[in-house]
Amino acid sequence: MDAGKKEGVKIPSAYYLIDVNLLNIEKPNDAKLISMEYQFFKAKPYLGQIQVWGMVGTGLSATDPLLSCRGYLARHLDQWLADKLVTRVEILRKWLTGGPMFIRKKNPLPIVIYVHCVVGCDRTGELIGAYYLRYLLKSWEEMNALNRSMCPRNRHFGSKHYRATQWYAHWLDLKYGIPLKWYQNFP
Repeated sequence: MDAGKKEGVKIPSAYYLIDVNLLNIEKPNDAKLISMEYQFFKAKPYLGQIQVWGMVGTGLSATDPLLSCRGYLARHLDQWLADKLVTRVEILRKWLTGGPMFIRKKNPLPIVIYVHCVVGCDRTGELIGAYYLRYLLKSWEEMNALNRSMCPRNRHFGSKHYRATQWYAHWLDLKYGIPLKWYQNFP
């Protein structure tokens, strides 16, 4: 809510919440948080729903000079990147531009989407960064600056999640001709 107010976005007094939880169910602390959110929406389904989209990033660097199949991997990102950025960014877009029909029939309230991990830098930065690139037409540099500005001091965009977003930017370049300069590395 505070982030929305800070950006001048008015949050409606009544809304249907889609909680996009990017935590990993395999981690005990993350599993506890996921369970708490699940129990909340199970008890109050009229308030919203939880979507668990665990994010892990990738250790594979798109800028590795020894990677000879970079273009192939970027063009087929949806086939190998575990975080499913290609699909998930499109789902976010559909929700933001009208919501899926099953939600609209059940509850005609406006939809608020809350995307989160634990700190909001790594997994959230990956997914929302990809959305910035695709639909808010941010440059690679602008997206990285936004992610850095939203992280607490001394905290950086995690390398595995940064790499996943970099692969997504390369995919956008090849698929749509969006010249994002994804090959620029930022700390």
